[in-house]
Amino acid sequence: AKAMEMCLTGRQMDAHDAERAGLVARVLPLESLLEETLKAAHGIAEKSLPSTMMVKESINRVFEISLSEGIRFERRAFHSVFATADQKE
Repeated sequence: AKAMEMCLTGRQMDAHDAERAGLVARVLPLESLLEETLKAAHGIAEKSLPSTMMVKESINRVFEISLSEGIRFERRAFHSVFATADQKE
């Protein structure tokens, strides 16, 4: 409904509207943007690399395939991560 309204009216969404709509994770003041971005990046970098790569690929892939194919892909990816040394992550 929101996308239809925006397309038909040409109305643009500001950052806070995008946050409320769930289109962005959070809105930060410019002065803390770099610091918060680096914190997030470090948090991601501390996680298991194979698991992080699997999550990213799974999310990107499901937009390109059917629901049933996506579920099969995620199931295979999930099981393959359990075969790694990083499985505790």
